[in-house]
Amino acid sequence: MARSGRVLPGSYRATYSPDSTDGSCSRVVGTDPLRLEQIQPMRDYANVAAGGNRGIMMLYFLGRGVYRVERRRGWSAVDRYFLAVDTLGGKRVSSDEVGEWFARLG
Repeated sequence: MARSGRVLPGSYRATYSPDSTDGSCSRVVGTDPLRLEQIQPMRDYANVAAGGNRGIMMLYFLGRGVYRVERRRGWSAVDRYFLAVDTLGGKRVSSDEVGEWFARLG
């Protein structure tokens, strides 16, 4: 990613804050049974608070494929979904569509 914040062609950026407990992203590497490969984020400390406990952004650069994303919405609510990424960007897909997208983009 360039310093300007632009995303490279064929990649998709997801941002989460403030720390690793607030979100995760895994690449789907198999669908029967579902197998996942954890992706490590690139951390951006540009807007971090003085104490270092808030404002850390985690950036995930995703190439073509299918991903499972978890994002914390509150203290007890977690949003879990699948994301299919192609050269045009990302699209949220249902768990029923994961196999079809995996075969297409895999």
